[in-house]
Amino acid sequence: MTIRFALPHEGPVIQALFQAKGLPLADWVDWTKPLAQNWLIAEFDQPVGCIMLNYGTPIGRMEFLVVLPGLSRRIKASVVRGLCYAGMEQLSRHGSQLVASIISLQSSSWQRVAERRGGRVVDTGHLYLKRL
Repeated sequence: MTIRFALPHEGPVIQALFQAKGLPLADWVDWTKPLAQNWLIAEFDQPVGCIMLNYGTPIGRMEFLVVLPGLSRRIKASVVRGLCYAGMEQLSRHGSQLVASIISLQSSSWQRVAERRGGRVVDTGHLYLKRL
């Protein structure tokens, strides 16, 4: 598996992952506009997952983890682990001392990964989005 930064023209690749997962964000933005260099893509022979990084000092964020449905449990775990470690490494390189993430209550696998890696729930709430 390879973890790499998405290229500026690869918004449609990320959109396809969101669509495959059935996430409404796939259609809420114009994915043809150039991406900032804050999306990581996991791929074998094709993209199988992505995560968005928000650089910040002292706190960075990792959001919108998406893994292609239908992968074996072992491959899915490898993709989640690879994206999370690569994301944390990049955030640390840019000065983040902590990483924060909003994890869906339906995403028990990502919750378990975060807790096993030392993550702690510090608050709960809702994720609000607004088009600009």
